[in-house]
Formats: sequence, structure tokens, C-alpha cells
Amino acid sequence: MIKGVAFALVLAGVAWYFGADPWHALLLGGLLATAFWIAALVTFDVGGDETDWRETERVNQPGARSDIARLSLSLRGRRGRVSDASVWQVRRIAERRLAQRELDLRNPADRPRIEQLLGHASYRLLVRGRMARQPTLRSLVRCLDALEALDPLDP
Repeated sequence: MIKGVAFALVLAGVAWYFGADPWHALLLGGLLATAFWIAALVTFDVGGDETDWRETERVNQPGARSDIARLSLSLRGRRGRVSDASVWQVRRIAERRLAQRELDLRNPADRPRIEQLLGHASYRLLVRGRMARQPTLRSLVRCLDALEALDPLDP
């Protein structure tokens, strides 16, 4: 750490010698010294990786906080759009709900009945291709509402 600070001061002196304004040379030296100081603190090992407070392996139960956090993060896409992972999860839910009514998203013959149940926009969201534009959160929520309205008693 001391060598890094000394190097920063020498570099500031060299910058001043070659015509830098004294304040700029001091600013350069100060920034470099701070960078070396932070690097030394980050790499300083205080006691290893020993943690005796965690005795058991962490078990992630379905529906636990990490699952909810992962799901909520998947809903945050770019520019107000949701990610493909969240659309995929909604599609899995839709396939299960529609299978109870003997309907299949992949069967073109079932399209009119599915559109009648869910609506045209929700159907398009569920069968969109990979290259299609990502849907908005609002359209995903509308699709989920339509799926929930199919059978409110089914979880």
C-alpha cells in the first residue's frame, strides 16, 4: 500500500515537472493514491472464509424468498418489457390450464376456442416466436388474469 501511494506521488511530481498545473498534478496523485488504498483494502484478508455460524446446508423450499426474488427479477426486462423466462413460465401455466379443457396451444384447430377463453392478445402472447418483440408487463398481467379467470378454484 505504501509503495502504491509513493508511486502515485512520484507520478504526480512527474506530471507537474512536464507542465501539468500543480492542482491537476495533485488531483492525479490523490486519485491514484486513493485507488491504490481501495485496492489494498479490497485485497486485505481479515480472517479467511471461515463461517462457523452456518452449520447446516441451506435448503431452498419451493416458493421461498429466493424463488420470489428470481421471479420478480425475471419480470424486469429492458424498456418496460418482460423477459423470455417470465413468458415461458406463464406459457407453462397456460398449457396446464388449457390441458384441463383438452386444449393445446400448439394445435391450430384449438386456436378459436383458446382465443374465446383468453382473448386474442393473450393467445398471441403465449404463441409468439422467439424473434418476436418481448411483451410488456401489462400484457403479461392481462394474460395471467385471463388464465386465472378460467378456473378460480384451481391454484
